[in-house]
Amino acid sequence: MKSENYSLMNLEKLNIQEEMNYSCDTMLHIYPTVNMDYSVLTDREKSILDKVIMKFSAYRAKDIVEYMHKEKAYTETRPGEIIPFSLAKEIRKF
Repeated sequence: MKSENYSLMNLEKLNIQEEMNYSCDTMLHIYPTVNMDYSVLTDREKSILDKVIMKFSAYRAKDIVEYMHKEKAYTETRPGEIIPFSLAKEIRKF
């Protein structure tokens, strides 16, 4: 797995495991962190997380990848290129 993929996961206190998917590709899986202190999040941030959880809770990894690959941030960058945060404003509504 490319090292830049790991830099995306360089966030404090995340429980991240490297795993192989169904087609033997390496992927990073983010698991819930035990005893995580969510009090640092604002009500707005919690609301956003709740919406994301509701939208994607029944999705499989493959479904999420397919959904993500339709986003402007993905379609307008070349493979291996870092996606600029400015494209976060272009995420489709759900």
